[in-house]
Amino acid sequence: MTTPLKALGLVIALTLAPTVAAASPNYPDAVQAAAGSPCPPPCTVCHESSSGGYGTAVKPFARAMAKVGKLDAEDSALVAPAIEALKAQATDSDGDGTGDIDEVAAGHDPNRRGEGDLCGPEYGCGARVDPGQRVDGWALLLSVLVALSLVARGRRRRR
Repeated sequence: MTTPLKALGLVIALTLAPTVAAASPNYPDAVQAAAGSPCPPPCTVCHESSSGGYGTAVKPFARAMAKVGKLDAEDSALVAPAIEALKAQATDSDGDGTGDIDEVAAGHDPNRRGEGDLCGPEYGCGARVDPGQRVDGWALLLSVLVALSLVARGRRRRR
């Protein structure tokens, strides 16, 4: 295989490669339903970043959830029993005097004392940002065009 074709293959593979999987795309909705939150909380309520991923749920609220529930990234039905257990124990991960579930129900971050809204601004008629992992069509097109120009350049050099 020639170098330009290898480059083309690499560009296409990197463009289409999935990002690190989050715990579950259904977890925010499950937390919202079980805790009575006004919005689905962002992944960063539990994870280091919005990318999520195994081993990144290290925030105090996530540790409290894991301590009381047998959570599995594939089964969002396990969220409600963990939420109920935290509520029953009045767990307060940030030590501000308000229980984690009461904070989530009020739309506040249970990891931060007295601050941190979980619900961001809404745009338009109830629109919200879709956290789904999608391939960006423009990025794919640009990647293919760059790869094709590399192939054409390699052919011109050989002549």
